[in-house]
Amino acid sequence: MLVDLWQIATTVLAACAAGTFLHLFISLFRRVQLHPGGSGFEKAVHFKEPSRERLQQHYDRFMGTLVFWKSKAALFERLHVYSVTWSVSASILVAALVQEYDPANLWAKAFMTILTLTSGLLLGISKAFRAEENYRAYRTAESEFFDLRRRIMDRPEAFGPDEVTQLSKYFEEAERIRKTSRLAELNNPPNTPI
Repeated sequence: MLVDLWQIATTVLAACAAGTFLHLFISLFRRVQLHPGGSGFEKAVHFKEPSRERLQQHYDRFMGTLVFWKSKAALFERLHVYSVTWSVSASILVAALVQEYDPANLWAKAFMTILTLTSGLLLGISKAFRAEENYRAYRTAESEFFDLRRRIMDRPEAFGPDEVTQLSKYFEEAERIRKTSRLAELNNPPNTPI
């Protein structure tokens, strides 16, 4: 007896759907590692030792926030990409396979159910958690902070004429970035009071 093509397709589709949800579930708990971007504040040539220590201590305290932003950006990016991929795939597959669909075949029904259910769930979750907007917000915050860090190390004069002013403006700007990012954290539906 030949294996029904719908059975093979349904098995592959179910494995893909399970893999998608498993990958997203693991992403909820995985912390992304930061990639070192070259030498840090300890080797900043434009600053005296006490200023380098203050900058490094600030960066060390900020590290947890950066890991959080990068991890959230990765999670929301995956959710958005999976949502778009499954929605587009479902649209194409339903249109293409409707000609071959046999409502009497249980495997054909299972295939269409898994396809549309997975696509719908991912799209609904992505929209409810505003995956695209949150990805953009967390990625922007992370990028803005690292741009700020590069600027203070490469062009400290852009922050003011002396070290005290430069550090003060740097810390103010880092605080502004953090406050802006906090809005994304607080406006995320799981953190919003009902």
